Amino acid sequence: MKNKEYLVLGFSLGFVMTTMMLVAVFTKIAFSTFLAVIISFVVIMGFSAYLVKQFSIKKLGFNPPITYLVSVTILTFFPIFGSAAGGPDFGFEWLTLYLVGCVAGVIWSIPFTIFMSDLTPENLDS
Repeated sequence: MKNKEYLVLGFSLGFVMTTMMLVAVFTKIAFSTFLAVIISFVVIMGFSAYLVKQFSIKKLGFNPPITYLVSVTILTFFPIFGSAAGGPDFGFEWLTLYLVGCVAGVIWSIPFTIFMSDLTPENLDS
């Protein structure tokens, strides 16, 4: 299996989600009503998984399972959201969210990478 590619995808998920979260925070799109908050969070997670899947297919040449992308997206969202909710006023400090998002994406990718590498045909005893 392509272990390094899955870690790159986790990094990419964190980066894309952080970018979308910063756009939502700075434009204040997401904070008008509770329904807008829920819809924006679902859109951020879903669109991030879609963009990274398309990137993987077109640029890396393999098709990752959607269960992997959605799982890592949901798990990576919580550290980003926690950091954004408790973040400082508008300034360069917001760039630390990229560090949080990318590291969280890679960390949450590791268990899935280990699990998927155990399922490769050369590791199965038939």
